[in-house]
Amino acid sequence: MQLLKGIHAVDLALLLGDTLIISDVHIGFEEALNKQGMMVPRDHFPQLIARMEGIFARLQGRPTNRKKAKKLRQIIVNGDLKHEFGTISEQEWRHTLKFLDFLKGHCEKIILVRGNHDTILGPIARKRGIEVHDHFFIEGHGALVCHGDKLPSSELIQKSKIIIIGHEHPSVALRSGSRVEKYKCFYVGQYQRRTLIVLPSLNLLTEGSALMHDDVLSPFLKQRLDDFEVFAVEDKVYRFGKLGRLRKKDFSS
Repeated sequence: MQLLKGIHAVDLALLLGDTLIISDVHIGFEEALNKQGMMVPRDHFPQLIARMEGIFARLQGRPTNRKKAKKLRQIIVNGDLKHEFGTISEQEWRHTLKFLDFLKGHCEKIILVRGNHDTILGPIARKRGIEVHDHFFIEGHGALVCHGDKLPSSELIQKSKIIIIGHEHPSVALRSGSRVEKYKCFYVGQYQRRTLIVLPSLNLLTEGSALMHDDVLSPFLKQRLDDFEVFAVEDKVYRFGKLGRLRKKDFSS
């Protein structure tokens, strides 16, 4: 699905030229829930790998064959690669390194953008020789990639044509009678006359927050959101129209 000219949604990832951008993976989420007494199975990692394999297969237009697949120039993880704030859990050590190795098989370079959950990401990144950035600018596209939990400098915003954020875990909630279904989605709108794209979370254990009713987290979204376009992700990406229309039609929960 083309969100904008030259910018495509590929399942839960965003493709900009030869750069693939994902956000909010939250590796280690199940272990954090287990520590809180919630006995959820630890099966997120194989599901995550399978989902990414599907994304790479779509990029290639054929079943995934890692030996033949053309590599992307770079993959950007836009914040919250791991879940724990102040430590690195045993699950995070194992699965984050495995995930980075897996991504490396599909690209020439991995770029990690720091999210609010990434306070202790450095030791993992150094194990694979990967730098962690507070933000990343994609030259040639005028695209600023930042997590979205805080605003970058006004100079960076002025330099940008496109701003790509995560953090919000956007979803859309649809109601049919008493039944409510949530779907991860992309939001596309404006921030200070720049195109703003909000990425869905790649954490497959939760659907995220429906901005039709839930309070927003990102300072980029502390504004009127009715004109934001909604692109829901299911078996493919669907254009749902503007958020204001969805509110008026009461499609949400």
